[in-house]
Amino acid sequence: MSYLNPEQRTTSQTAVEKWKGSEAEKQPGNSADSSSIESLLTRADNLSDPNQKDQLYYRAALKAVREKKYKLALEIADKMSSSSADFSQTTCRLLA
Repeated sequence: MSYLNPEQRTTSQTAVEKWKGSEAEKQPGNSADSSSIESLLTRADNLSDPNQKDQLYYRAALKAVREKKYKLALEIADKMSSSSADFSQTTCRLLA
């Protein structure tokens, strides 16, 4: 069962692919642990650029979903800016 209409689902899937592509790009100087949920959250909290913060929060939320930590994923999505948070919450629910 899908909570999205076909157009919303396509838009969400496109955005997920975009975020996945940016997830693959590692920042120089980061250790192998840089992809842990805690590390992503710490890095996001230290940034001032809201778009970069949202990207790291999104990565952390997706990682939490992959680890079946659904409540944590939604809590992380709540930290995002309002436009990104709505999308992230929907994505977390779809992936759960």
